[in-house]
Amino acid sequence: MPHSIRWFPWCKNTFAKAAAENKPILMYLTAHWCAWCAVMDDTTYRDPQVINMVEDNFIPMKVNIDQFPHVADRYHFGGYPSVVFLSGDGQIMKGENFLSGELMKNVLTEVLEEYQRRKKSPSFKKKKNRPGQTKVTGKLEHNTESSLSITEINRVITNAYDREYGGFIVTDREWKFPYPEIHDYLLLYTESNPGSYEEMMVKKTLQAMWAGEIYDHRRGGFFRFCEARDWTLPHAEKLLDINAALIRNYLTAYDKLGWDQYGVLIKDTINYLTL
Repeated sequence: MPHSIRWFPWCKNTFAKAAAENKPILMYLTAHWCAWCAVMDDTTYRDPQVINMVEDNFIPMKVNIDQFPHVADRYHFGGYPSVVFLSGDGQIMKGENFLSGELMKNVLTEVLEEYQRRKKSPSFKKKKNRPGQTKVTGKLEHNTESSLSITEINRVITNAYDREYGGFIVTDREWKFPYPEIHDYLLLYTESNPGSYEEMMVKKTLQAMWAGEIYDHRRGGFFRFCEARDWTLPHAEKLLDINAALIRNYLTAYDKLGWDQYGVLIKDTINYLTL
């Protein structure tokens, strides 16, 4: 019995292996800086029963999100670690975040049963008999779907907005992540639509993040995310790209909208990143 799972890389050969062996893929999105990824590596993925279930029934694929950020952008489930189950043609079947050994065994069983049901369906057999229609190469193509209108974008953002604590919730969990791209959009919208609901959303969000525990009031900089809606229970890691993007958000609010209360925050965050 192996002491750990033998992981395959993100590449076309891994997908080809899954298709040839007619097995679902267990994709593990992880990073060296992710504390809960380390816990999962040391516990869940060393559980002998988990190892046997994965080795016998799945094609395990580990993806370093810093090496393949485009894969993380497409497949992550709100945070890391992300455990994503795929069919051989790359379609998502199910996704989770941190899983204990017992929970992982339950999920593995559930996914395997679902995969067996799919294999019996006429559509699955039809697709299998027409190779080449769905090509997975280990590379991602740009999304060619038509762009949303401004009204539709505002509606999607409003639906995700946390009216009580600010910020946006886009998964089933109540974890609070900063979303600099959403802030960028709302700040740009606010420039030409002062006094709008969109202005209120971004203003409350930036203020709540500054006041909350996601911001390190002692050393400067923003943590990766908080486990609670009210911006408490932050995780310890701080990411350069997220902090750089948040500096851009607060600079825009400071410079173009005159929200000068953020001057100290901007200075302290830059100092944290550069000193």
